[in-house]
Amino acid sequence: MTNNLSAGNNGKLYALIVGITDYASHIPLDGNRVAFPKLSGCISDAEKMMRYLEKDSYYDVDIKFLANQAASKQGIVDAFQEHFSQATENDVVLFYFSGHGAQEYVDNLVFPSETDGKSESIACYYDESNKDNFLLSDKEIRWLINEVGVKSPHIITIFDCCHSSGVTRASMVAEAFGHAVTKGGLYVFKQRPWDNYLFRHFSQAEFLEYGESKLLPETAHIEMCACESNEPALEVNGEGVFTQALLKVLDSSNGQVSYQTIYDRVRQLLRGIYEQKPFVTSVNGAQNSMQTGFLRKPVFTGGESGEVIYNAQLGWVLNVGAIHGLSAADSDIQLVLYDEANPGQKYNAKVALVNTDSSILSIGDSILDTDKVYKAELKGLLSVKLSVHVAPNAALLQDQQVLMNKVITDAVDFVSFVDDENVSDYVIRFNNDYYYITKPHDPYRPLGQFIHIGPGDKWADDIIRQFKHISCWHFIKAIKNQHEATLLPENVLSIGGVVGLTENELTAVKSQDKITVKLTNQDGKWSNKVKIELSNTSEADLYVSVVYLASDFMAFTGFLPIAVYHLEPGEKVRLGIGGKKELEVAMPEMMRWYNVEKLEDHLKFIVSTDQFDVSRFSLNSLPEPPAPMAQDVLMDPKMRGVNRQAAIQFRSAFEVTVPQPAVKGWRVYDVEVDIVNPLFNTINQENLERMLADDVTGEFAVGLYYNIGFDENGATSYTLKPEITVTAQEKAVRGLISDIGLDLANWYARRKRNRYYQSVTKRDPNRLRIVSEGDSWFQHPLVRDIIDHLSKVYAIYCTAAAGDTLSNYLSQDKKQGEYFLDALVEYSPGYFLISGGGNDILGAQFRQFLIDVVNDETKADKRPGKYLKDSFQNKLDGLMEIYKALFMLLKTTQPALQVIVHGYDYPIKLNDPKHGWLGRYMIEKGIADPEDRRLTIRYIMDEFNRKLIDVCKEFENVHYLDVRNIVLYNEADKIDQWYDEIHPNGEGFQQIAMRFIQLISKLEEEKKVVKAELVQ
Repeated sequence: MTNNLSAGNNGKLYALIVGITDYASHIPLDGNRVAFPKLSGCISDAEKMMRYLEKDSYYDVDIKFLANQAASKQGIVDAFQEHFSQATENDVVLFYFSGHGAQEYVDNLVFPSETDGKSESIACYYDESNKDNFLLSDKEIRWLINEVGVKSPHIITIFDCCHSSGVTRASMVAEAFGHAVTKGGLYVFKQRPWDNYLFRHFSQAEFLEYGESKLLPETAHIEMCACESNEPALEVNGEGVFTQALLKVLDSSNGQVSYQTIYDRVRQLLRGIYEQKPFVTSVNGAQNSMQTGFLRKPVFTGGESGEVIYNAQLGWVLNVGAIHGLSAADSDIQLVLYDEANPGQKYNAKVALVNTDSSILSIGDSILDTDKVYKAELKGLLSVKLSVHVAPNAALLQDQQVLMNKVITDAVDFVSFVDDENVSDYVIRFNNDYYYITKPHDPYRPLGQFIHIGPGDKWADDIIRQFKHISCWHFIKAIKNQHEATLLPENVLSIGGVVGLTENELTAVKSQDKITVKLTNQDGKWSNKVKIELSNTSEADLYVSVVYLASDFMAFTGFLPIAVYHLEPGEKVRLGIGGKKELEVAMPEMMRWYNVEKLEDHLKFIVSTDQFDVSRFSLNSLPEPPAPMAQDVLMDPKMRGVNRQAAIQFRSAFEVTVPQPAVKGWRVYDVEVDIVNPLFNTINQENLERMLADDVTGEFAVGLYYNIGFDENGATSYTLKPEITVTAQEKAVRGLISDIGLDLANWYARRKRNRYYQSVTKRDPNRLRIVSEGDSWFQHPLVRDIIDHLSKVYAIYCTAAAGDTLSNYLSQDKKQGEYFLDALVEYSPGYFLISGGGNDILGAQFRQFLIDVVNDETKADKRPGKYLKDSFQNKLDGLMEIYKALFMLLKTTQPALQVIVHGYDYPIKLNDPKHGWLGRYMIEKGIADPEDRRLTIRYIMDEFNRKLIDVCKEFENVHYLDVRNIVLYNEADKIDQWYDEIHPNGEGFQQIAMRFIQLISKLEEEKKVVKAELVQ
């Protein structure tokens, strides 16, 4: 559905657009403590926003534009007050700012809403004359908005800046997309003098007496911000990523989109690509104000097309009606018709009457050819909006952006992204070089075919098609008659059924019954049969259709002799296929391989007194996820979903047989059919081994059948889940298959990454190549580790292993893994990354480095290493000798290779006496003081890093990376980037990955300089 929006009595749009790039980076601020860097894209972003608003035909637009020198604090305040003072109730006010943001300390007794004692501000233009009063705080903006709000215009504020106090992802973004600058900094400005506030006519004493909310009331308005208050807002390649995404959403929807939808789409355009989460919020507004259209314009929905033909008796008829989603409430909806032969010519029409599967249109003054068939634009036909969560992943940032852009442009009618997996309908997951869809919190049971990433964006189209298919399936599942006037009585149709091979009497079932299905073993095949009979218990002719909705997203209408069956009064009909009077049942292959407990299928019975069309309700199954052995097919693929019909045990004991008077209308009966897997949590040993050995399904087998954890030495352990039974020759076993060895587990993880390496380098042969060798900081089974984050930018071939020790790196014992020298020779990388030494010291062996007796004399000792034996230093020296040998080997065999090795950050959580690899052993030895434990670990880390630095200095191409004090932890502020005692969480590993990217970028720039000098 479309709408020609034009200016009329819609009021005026008053906009104040501000962009600042020319920050005086040479002028020190706040007592010579800090300076703002220049930006490059803010004025360009502001101009783009201005041009977008200038094109708006709905309002009479009046824009004031301020840039650089004109955008001083006083300049912005004057423009705000003068320009917006003209706005009245029928008008719209928009304030847009692109530039630096900041934080400043405030007195939280005066401003109790700032619980952390910090206020957010925008950095206006400044020079020497006003460098001490250039911040415009959120409190001052609130005061300005309150002045404007007296006349009740619709107010929107848009801020593309940040007030970040954390480490940013600018380096990762720059590496993937180009130059990146953060619009904000790490610095918090000191508390300003009270006279520098715009509302200084109120005293601090008055604020303490009357309160912030009374003196600075919040006027209702919509606020859009580039990021949360503790996040960075980025400018990439001269564009603010928030403004770019916002304009993309507005352009793709012709501006006819709600604030809630803007929030959803913009947030997901940036999600996972840039570490900023934009927010759009209604400040002090009505409960449904987020559903208001942007700039208070109408919001229209609408996309697929229906067909319109001329009926000599009824007039112009649209082949879409109530069962397709229209309702009586949609009467008077405006439609646009067009002739496919001449799509540029548009005709206006509106819905006059909605019938069961058709609608009568009124065409007004339009002149149409009664011999032609016209198309009607009907957005949202046969679909519902799915809530979809994108699981955190290590896909290339460019690939993530391709997917998000596709969804925003092609799937906005049936996909809405959500950040919380708990409220999602489905989840998109990335694994190796493909995406796949699952239900929430069920990562190892794919619902359809894997979508492999390839060149271009065709692969993203395939994901969109899967979601469109699922959305249509849900639409059909949700069909019901909500119009009381045309709703048939429930007992016009009787449904009876019986399970199994016997000829038992049929049992009645009611709509909304939930049926549990059990399969039985018939000659080695899990199968059954079900008989279902429909009876017309009314005195009217009925038209009946049965739609079978399978859990593989098939919609099948072939269980009756014809899709819409004419059922006369008193007549009965059995469901079946090919003349049979029963439905055959068999266990689907995927139910067995992926250990699915039950399948939730649905039977939908649509009954009407009028003929109707269900041709739109036929869907094939989604293509299946991979199985490890194609020949082990347990079901005829040509009958996928049909032969899978299961035996039904009816829960209701009623039969509805009372005849009803003839009526007109339609009704839907819904029955959920739960097909229970009789082999749930049981798998044959041979099948498990096949699944584990398969290149694609191996990781899913590990996730479905094994628990993942760590042993006392920090090594990854994979043990068979206690609820799983592995059978062999009719006997349960828990032998060698019960525990996957560490080497095999690491092999799975490496194989996944290295298949992705092959895919990435095939698509982009020029991408920077890296080989990595290391421990669980490079290969963690439960957390997005350093290599996961770096893989978003580089092509990384992995030879790392969780739980590996430095001494093993040179052993050449491949086990189930690979020797790094082989990889260096085969793939000729530019860089070799090393993580090692932690597992040689920590874990159970850590005990041997602690003194045996802790007494008062020891406690009084001031040396930080007082609790350590001499063997600790000996161990460190031995590790450094291994590093020297490793670096010498690389210098000899790979003289041009750049090597990067990192130390470790200081472990924080050392107070658990039962779990972990450090704290519990110190507590066990009698080191009871938490401060002593903290200082001991800091000493260990400092010694390790100090010795490693000295070794690296001996080799020109070896670069040491210091990651101490990088992983954030602040219990008071509830900041915790540690997953456990010795491993950061995903955010913590990301912080460290940033340091790798910064160093690699620096080395790459130095290479360019050297190359340029050689050319000269």
